[in-house]
Amino acid sequence: MPRMGVMNEAIPEEQYERIQRGLPPLPDTAPRPTDFEMPKVQGQIARDKIKPDEVEKVSGVRRVVRNREGVRFIGYDISITTKGDKVISGWMGESDLNWLRDNLRGRMELDNISY
Repeated sequence: MPRMGVMNEAIPEEQYERIQRGLPPLPDTAPRPTDFEMPKVQGQIARDKIKPDEVEKVSGVRRVVRNREGVRFIGYDISITTKGDKVISGWMGESDLNWLRDNLRGRMELDNISY
């Protein structure tokens, strides 16, 4: 008795015809990922505003924001205390926080950030 196919095994008709003619299947065309626009967040901290040599204390809480298309961006509400007791606070994207963590490695732990 022949085995019945299931939907996740279905292939496009063009592929089926190529296989029946003995031709190799067409390469899969993966959809190109769309580059989404970063949302505008009030009080966003840019990487160039921070000098890692002057940072004394970092604390923060995770906060996810969405852009107009509804794409979620992971970030953190951060408070950075620098030498001279200057405080920089605002939202920082996860990649910028990872950059800061890499630059502070060995000098200070960032255990007081809620991930």
